[in-house]
Amino acid sequence: MLQGKISFDQKLADNFASVNWNEVNAKFKRNYAKAASEVIKEKGLDEKEVMAELEKVYGALKDLPITIKRGALRPPKASK
Repeated sequence: MLQGKISFDQKLADNFASVNWNEVNAKFKRNYAKAASEVIKEKGLDEKEVMAELEKVYGALKDLPITIKRGALRPPKASK
């Protein structure tokens, strides 16, 4: 996103910049969907608009040519 490879609504993203997600997620016992819905309501945002933007960004992420390589370090084998 910061490299400009994925377009997104910066104004919408700015609404979430000041959110203490650790605190919100703890309040909702790591139920991330409920936590996000609560923050969206508190900010007075349209949940459908937010979710549409989220899906657009997820789709753009899927289209990026990202290769995940296995790490070179492996844990030691257990001795018998």
